Amino acid sequence: MSMFYIIKKRYARERQNGNKDIDIQSGAEPADRTAQKINIRLFGSLGETAEKSRDEARLPDGLALPRLLAELADAYGERFRAELFEGPDRIRNDVTVSVNGTIIWHENAADITLNPGDEVALFPIFPGGG
Repeated sequence: MSMFYIIKKRYARERQNGNKDIDIQSGAEPADRTAQKINIRLFGSLGETAEKSRDEARLPDGLALPRLLAELADAYGERFRAELFEGPDRIRNDVTVSVNGTIIWHENAADITLNPGDEVALFPIFPGGG
């Protein structure tokens, strides 16, 4: 099951209650916002926990990176959330986040606004060396 479907199902209930902050429509643009497709790549243990290495979501324009990460954690469950975050909003130091191949410093994540077609990749620290 894709994250897109899970988020769509979750927010259908919230939209009925008046929350239109994220409006997800299957294959169509929301009536009040332009949907953007964000490509998601998950590596290492994050991909294993989510049980996929690639996904996509359609979210409103101008979505900040931390909001997408919170949505991923909601969609993939508590174990994924624990691997991604320390505390409610802080990205773990052993996770690297990139947008379109550019590594994002955790303290700058709130300043990153996603655009249609962007690719967000999440990398846990890989052990190894020699």
